[in-house]
Amino acid sequence: MKVKSAINDIRYNAFYNIELTIPARIELGEEEKKALENLFFTFGKARRLCYSLRQKYELKGEMSKSEIIKRVQELTGLNSRYLKEVT
Repeated sequence: MKVKSAINDIRYNAFYNIELTIPARIELGEEEKKALENLFFTFGKARRLCYSLRQKYELKGEMSKSEIIKRVQELTGLNSRYLKEVT
């Protein structure tokens, strides 16, 4: 994997924190590209599952958020940190 980047823009926001934008291009091999595509596909599937389970069960009080995360984790094999982002 190769990463090419250059510093493009440095800005100060209202709280005087520095924001740094670094455009980059990542060149992936075929295996790495396929693995990344599979991760995106699985993440999208997890988003849809979480939304569906949340509409069916959590909003009615039948299932908690942590139970949804455990259930989706079993189905997709994703890390719970990824799943906390989608619930």
